[in-house]
Amino acid sequence: MATGSILAFRDPILDANISQAALDNLTLALSAMQREAAVAYAFEDSYLKESIITVALSTMFFGLFTVLAGVAAYVLSSKGIKRTTTAIMLTAILLMWMSTVAYWIGTIVAAAEAYTRVHNLMLRSLGQANMMQDCLYPPTANSHVAPKGCQRVPETEPLYNIEEYEIHDCIGTVALTVNVIIGDTIVWWRALVLWPDNRVVRSVCAIMILLTTVTGVMDAKDACKVVEEVIHDFTHPAPGSSSAVVYVSGSTTGIWFGGDVWGYIALLFSLSTNIVATTLIAYRAWEHRRIIMSYLKGSSPRTQVERTLALLVESGLLYCGLWVVIAVYELSYAASPLAVLESTGFVRFKHGLYYMMQGCIVPLIVLR
Repeated sequence: MATGSILAFRDPILDANISQAALDNLTLALSAMQREAAVAYAFEDSYLKESIITVALSTMFFGLFTVLAGVAAYVLSSKGIKRTTTAIMLTAILLMWMSTVAYWIGTIVAAAEAYTRVHNLMLRSLGQANMMQDCLYPPTANSHVAPKGCQRVPETEPLYNIEEYEIHDCIGTVALTVNVIIGDTIVWWRALVLWPDNRVVRSVCAIMILLTTVTGVMDAKDACKVVEEVIHDFTHPAPGSSSAVVYVSGSTTGIWFGGDVWGYIALLFSLSTNIVATTLIAYRAWEHRRIIMSYLKGSSPRTQVERTLALLVESGLLYCGLWVVIAVYELSYAASPLAVLESTGFVRFKHGLYYMMQGCIVPLIVLR
């Protein structure tokens, strides 16, 4: 039977026997249930949905990266791990894979926490419903004391363990920082192979990697520092207060190379590093092509070396293009967040980029 029909055929004597204290607390119970139902809907519509999509994307790209890392490790091992270059490359692959594993596990943990939060909210809403049902039972005659089920509604308990809040953003930012630093070092190593005796290139390489490392570490530090944040609902004031606490949350500043100045600087340094390194590689590729063409008068097919250099240039350009898109989004949002949010055409782009950053960027950053 529907709720409306139950209320329609209830005993009219029931209303007369409910004290004013019971009615007041019943009103509080209704307000608390309304707030918690709204929060549950918000969690289910945002956090839980986003967590499921993030887990799916991160699992797919983590699986792809695992396969490619395994193939690369096998090829390098076949050349002999006693060689210094081979050992360094294997170590780099292992470190990036381990950081990606940590990120993937953090994503699963965050999804489990989102499900638990929604589950707890629904249980508490059911508890409020049971309290309201108890309020409908008439108390003893001529009693002004509310029955047990109509006592004052307790304050809403925190939904979050502040120490565990945003573990996904913390682990993800740390993993992103590790992969970016190692990836940028590999890109510069390719450039140094083509510019072996150039001190200027070596100096620029060392400075750019150092700056990216420092700013990335500072951004990761901010991402793992959680500040308690109490959210109030002024629509349903709590007794004796001008605001009603809905839930206790946590907030961080720098996450995913965005959100604070350190993240923006780290992003720009990494982008600049790859632009400079890719430009140096492209120049050597163009120079090699020009020399070959001058000797063979343009009649020869592309050599293996030329194809390899072209692949390095193309992968570098794709990576730079990805960072440019992310940088434009982050900086435009930082400059004018309200204008960005109000732009209808920007909303879809924002959602797509958000899912890419949350679910793809850590394993995707090493596929270059």
